[in-house]
Amino acid sequence: MPHASSTSLPKTSEVEAPEDSEQLPVTSYQLEQNYPNPFSQIPRFAGNPGTTISFALAEASRLSVAIYSITGRRVRELVNSEMNAGRHAIRWDGRDHDGNTVAAGIYFYRLIVMGANGEIVFTQTRRMALVK
Repeated sequence: MPHASSTSLPKTSEVEAPEDSEQLPVTSYQLEQNYPNPFSQIPRFAGNPGTTISFALAEASRLSVAIYSITGRRVRELVNSEMNAGRHAIRWDGRDHDGNTVAAGIYFYRLIVMGANGEIVFTQTRRMALVK
């Protein structure tokens, strides 16, 4: 299981409740396509640089959301904590675990949800593109 880095990072990947969180109750685990996709780190192209990753939890769970390069190397772990049931969103600013800007290209993001005994109850991976 991925572990949290001891490196202090800027607060660029805060978890927030999406605006539509008052809709129907969440009944299953879901990982949505990031938005925008492709995204840029340059404000003049993206307006608000970075991308938002949204997911839903059917029940309070321990989870991990991490970014991987096309070669499978973990670039950054955005979340590794217990979260309440419901809809959640997190932003990724295109930086690695050391705070360095990553290269343009294809990246993957993975949601792993653990059950009460530490077993994986849900995992899903999606693809995204970073352009310069």
